[in-house]
Amino acid sequence: MRHVLPILLLAGAAGAHAEEATGPWSGTGSGGYLATAGNALAKASCLKAAVAYEAGRWTHSAGATANLASQQGDSTAEAYTAGLKSRFNFAERWDAVGSADWIGDRFSAYEYQVYEAAGLGWHAIVPPKHRLDLEAGPGFRQTKLRDVSATPLLDESDTQTDVIGLARLEYEWTFSENARFLQKGSVIAGSDNTLYESISELKAGLVGNIALVLGYIVRHNTVVAPGFEKTDTQTTVSLEYAFGKK
Repeated sequence: MRHVLPILLLAGAAGAHAEEATGPWSGTGSGGYLATAGNALAKASCLKAAVAYEAGRWTHSAGATANLASQQGDSTAEAYTAGLKSRFNFAERWDAVGSADWIGDRFSAYEYQVYEAAGLGWHAIVPPKHRLDLEAGPGFRQTKLRDVSATPLLDESDTQTDVIGLARLEYEWTFSENARFLQKGSVIAGSDNTLYESISELKAGLVGNIALVLGYIVRHNTVVAPGFEKTDTQTTVSLEYAFGKK
């Protein structure tokens, strides 16, 4: 973290005097502090990156996160996420959406969860002050349930595939020139498990393209192996560098 801070501050100072990017690329990168609760109790470092590319009616985006902590050489927190999404705007407020996401957590009830979905997106509220995007559609999910018992939980394989329904929302409130609140929520429902996720972020601009971000994440699985918690939470404090379109 002591190396991330000066690099981000120098990048933000340089970007403060640069013209706003007009190209198709935009994105963010951040690093900071993380405290976890649930299946892992740890204070960790968190890294996050996101990028988007706009071409006509198409918008393609990708993102990834990593949370890492160790104590006396032993890992106490290790979690990763990655996602891809493509949107095609076919009407003023309507998009066709396709996405694929992966969640891996060494200390959660699931070794990994992968899900792919396709559906429709609706821009319910458009900026500048408020923005609300809704998304829903069917898809598939592949999961590997973590089993620490001597007897396997499943007959032949601990990897399951099921049909899911996915619903997402993303709300943004820009309440001042340098501050905004972001709320994301998703429900991934299937016959084997339903995953609920909530991501709350408060961003305040510091200098140039650098912002201070306070975040709180909740993930809840309705079905877990014995001995595991159904709910995991993460509290983050990080510095974020943004580039491209705002």
